[in-house]
Amino acid sequence: MRSSTRCITLAGNLALGLLLGSLQAQTPPVRPAESIPAVAFFQPADFTSPALSPDGRYIGFIGRRNGHACLFLLERTTGKIQLLFSPGKGHVERFWWKGDRRLLLTGQSGHAPMYFVEDLDSLELREIPALYGVPPLWINPLPQDVDHVVVAPTYFGSHVIEVDLRNNRRSRVEAMTGDNNHCVTSAGGELRAYNHRFADGWRIAWRASAKAAWHECKGEGEVPFRPVAMDADDRHLLVFAYDQGNTIALMRLDPDSDQRTLVVQYADRDVSELMYDPEQRAPTVVRSCQFGRNDLEVLDETARPFYATLTRSLPNTCNRWIGSSADGSLRIIHSWSGRDPGRYHLYDSNRNTLLFLGPSYLDLPPSAMCEVKPFTFQTRDAVSESGYVVLPPTAKNAPPPLLVIPMKDVGESADTGRDFYFLAQFFASRGFAVARFAVRGTRGFGRAFENAGDFQFAGRLVQDIEDGVNHLARTGFVDGKRVGILGWGASGLIALRTAASSPLFRAVAVFNSWASFDVDDVTWLTSSEAPQEVILEQLGGVRNAYKITHQLDPETFLQSLSAPTFLAYETWYGNAPAGHHLRGVFRRFKKPYEWFDLDTHLAELPKAEENLELYYTNCTAELYTKAVDFLKRNL
Repeated sequence: MRSSTRCITLAGNLALGLLLGSLQAQTPPVRPAESIPAVAFFQPADFTSPALSPDGRYIGFIGRRNGHACLFLLERTTGKIQLLFSPGKGHVERFWWKGDRRLLLTGQSGHAPMYFVEDLDSLELREIPALYGVPPLWINPLPQDVDHVVVAPTYFGSHVIEVDLRNNRRSRVEAMTGDNNHCVTSAGGELRAYNHRFADGWRIAWRASAKAAWHECKGEGEVPFRPVAMDADDRHLLVFAYDQGNTIALMRLDPDSDQRTLVVQYADRDVSELMYDPEQRAPTVVRSCQFGRNDLEVLDETARPFYATLTRSLPNTCNRWIGSSADGSLRIIHSWSGRDPGRYHLYDSNRNTLLFLGPSYLDLPPSAMCEVKPFTFQTRDAVSESGYVVLPPTAKNAPPPLLVIPMKDVGESADTGRDFYFLAQFFASRGFAVARFAVRGTRGFGRAFENAGDFQFAGRLVQDIEDGVNHLARTGFVDGKRVGILGWGASGLIALRTAASSPLFRAVAVFNSWASFDVDDVTWLTSSEAPQEVILEQLGGVRNAYKITHQLDPETFLQSLSAPTFLAYETWYGNAPAGHHLRGVFRRFKKPYEWFDLDTHLAELPKAEENLELYYTNCTAELYTKAVDFLKRNL
C-alpha cells in the first residue's frame, strides 16, 4: 500500500446503506455543526465492531436498527447484508468469530448479559446458559479453539472456568487466589498473572505456565508494576512498571527469573496504553500523552511500514489495527481524531487497497465538527502545562465565550484532544469554546507532576486553571471576560469551588454534583494508591484530613460564590437528596441559581422499559440543551 492508495466505499458505503434502510453510493450532505440536533452528540454509535471471519469471506458488525444494536453480516464478494440477530428490546454488546461459519455473541436484554452461538450454515441460534451474566470483558475467546472459551475471573467462585460451546458445559480449570479483577491469560487460556487489591494492600502473582509454580510480590501503597498482556512468545509478560523513575514504563517480565527488562519509557510522559495485534496476540503499538502530535509509537518492526503507510493514507487521525483474517491479507482499521468520532476501513494487501466501510456516527461527519487546538502555557510559578480548546464555527468572526471542564479527581488520566470528546463538540457547536487543561494532578506526565496536585483542589489547581484561561484570552482564541465552568459529580463540586475562589468565572453549571461526603474520605484528592487508613496516617490523622476536605464542603465556600449557577439532577440515580441539600445551601446564602429536575421535565418521553438507551439519550440531550440556554444568558 502506497500513499496514493485509493479509498473507495464498500458495498455502496456499507454502514450508510444499512442504517439508512437502503444501499447508497454517497454520504448525506454535510451541514453546519450548529444545525446538528443535540441528540446526535449523545446517542450510541450507528456502526461499530466490524470483525472479519478467519477466511476473510465475511464481515460481522453491530449496527443500529429501530433504535437497537443488532448483529449483521456482510458477504464481501457479493455485498449482501443480512440481519443475524436482534435481541428484541435489548442490544447486542459484543461478538466473536468461532471458526469461519460460527459466531458467539452476547446481548443485553434485561439485567445480565446472555450468550448465544449462531451457526451460519443453518442459521441456528443456540443459547449458552453456562455464560449467563458473565461480563464480555472476562471472556477469552481462544482464537485457535473454535469450541471453547475461557472465563477469568468468574462469578462462579475463585477459579478459572472453561465453557464448551457444543454442549453448554462448564468445567473448572484451576483455582485462583481471591477475587482477582486484573488477569492475564495465555493464547490457550491459561491464567499467567493477576493483580489483586486487598483492603490494606496488594498482591501480584505470575508464572511461566499452568504447570509452573507461582511467583509473587505483595505490599502496601503503590504497586511496583502491573501485568497487562502476554508477549508475542506467549511466555514473557508485558507489564506497566511504576518504579522505574518518574514515568510509567513498559517492561518485559521473565516469569522464571523474575527479571524485568525495559521495552519503552519516555522522560516526560507515561506509557498509557498497549495495543495488540488482535490475531497474533503480539504487542504492536503504545500510546502516551502528547498534545498536538501523534501519540502512537510502533514497537513491532515488521508492522512499522504498515503503520507508516496508514499515517500517510489517513493523515491527521489515530489509526488502530483491530482485526484481520487468519492469513493476515485483510485487516480492519479503526481511525479517529478530535474531530472524528471514528470510522472503519478494510485494507486488502493482495489488491493494495484501502476500502472505506463506514462511519461510527452517521450524523457527526468530521467536516462538520469543530476545530481542536492544542496549546502549552506557563503557570505563575513557571511550570509548563498543556491543554486544548475546541473552537466553535463563530470563532473566526469574534472571540467566543469560554467553557472550562475541570478534572474530577487527582490522578485522572490526561485528555489530550486526540480522542473525540462528544460533550466538548456539542458545546462548541452551540457557540462556546471548550477548554480542558492538564494541570498538576493529571495522570500521564510522570509521578512528580501527578503528585503535585495532591490536596490542591482548593489551592494551586485553581491558580493553574486561572493561568490556562488567561493564556487563552491573551492568544485571542476566547473572550476572557465571558468564562464559565461545568462539571458533574465530583467535578461539579470542583467547578463550584473553583468559581468561588476565582473572579474569572461568570457562570457555573453542575449536574448531579456532590453536596456532602465523608470528611475523612481523601482518596479522590490524592493520586496515592495507598489504603485510606495509610493516607489518613500520613496526613496526621482524621482531624487534619477533615481540615482538607472541609475546604470542599459547599457550606464553607458557597458564600464566596458570585456567579449564577445551573443546578440539574437526575433523581432516578438516587441523586435527589444531594440536589435538595445543595439547593438548600444556595437558598441559605441567597445565591442566584436555576434548578432543573430532569425527571419531572422528561415525564412525557418514551418510557424507559420501551427503549432504555433512547430514553437516556433524550435525557442527556435535554439536560445539556438546558445548560446551553443558561450559559448563553449569563455569559
